[in-house]
Amino acid sequence: MTGLTWVIAALCAAAVGARLGRLTIRPPSLARSSVAVAAIAMTAAAAVRTPTVAVVISPNDGSLATRVFIGCWVVVSAATALIAAAAWPRVSRRTLTIATVLIPLAAIADLIAITVTDNIAVGSWFIVAVGVFALVVGLRYIAWNPLGRAIAGYLAGLLVVVAILLANPSSTDPTNPWWAIAIIILSLACCSVMIESWFSASAVLRQTSALWNTLLASHPELVEADYQSTVTVLKADDRVSQILDGLYLHAGAGLVPMGNIDTELSPQARAQTIAGWLRGPEGTPVESDLLTTPPGLSDRRWVRMIASEYDRAASTTT
Repeated sequence: MTGLTWVIAALCAAAVGARLGRLTIRPPSLARSSVAVAAIAMTAAAAVRTPTVAVVISPNDGSLATRVFIGCWVVVSAATALIAAAAWPRVSRRTLTIATVLIPLAAIADLIAITVTDNIAVGSWFIVAVGVFALVVGLRYIAWNPLGRAIAGYLAGLLVVVAILLANPSSTDPTNPWWAIAIIILSLACCSVMIESWFSASAVLRQTSALWNTLLASHPELVEADYQSTVTVLKADDRVSQILDGLYLHAGAGLVPMGNIDTELSPQARAQTIAGWLRGPEGTPVESDLLTTPPGLSDRRWVRMIASEYDRAASTTT
């Protein structure tokens, strides 16, 4: 149990740090702020379920700790309801503004009801209702991309919470392993986008190393001496920009027009042509339009494609 507690603590800390960090680098929106609130409230719930904290809150029978635990999940649910309302396409701006006021007020009223009645069923049904609403709204946003996978994970964790409370709305044991599973899934969902971004950026830096070193050897001005990114994601973005700039400079910066290059080639064929050109004799001119990112591809994906063909060309020649 101690090991699991530390795992939950680490994941919750990562979730809160990731969501607060997201707010510092992106303009705050209702959805981003609500996810951060949900992560913080979930971390509080995770703390309350640990025996040490539970004994401090409720040294006698543990009922107060259970009510505080459910209260934390009410806050998580209220934040989740705001996220779902913001994502629901049928909600107008005016309706969303009203919901932004009413949903927190409903959560506060629910917390007061739990306190006055000493009954967690009021909070349980609020959590279940919000969970079902979020599941209905969120299913359409599940997709095979970082955000879609994060939404799928969040909904999976929410589904576990709803199932636990539906099994017994009037009484729950915070130390139930299913609560731990729900917290772990939700924590991973809250920080999965940032985790995937880090792994993707690391892959870009690793895959483009040979291509970048070649261009940097010919054009050392690509790297500014007074600016070096230390964050992996930003470093990868800088690497992509530097490679695109380096390719343009290597092609003569558009000063050597060529009329015999077919720019209607497929992206893969263009990447192979560029790799062959880079591996060819120094100073061979190439049409700069060939280097531009093809429609439908991001700059990062285009650069990775060129780097892959560049490495493949090296292994072929050797």
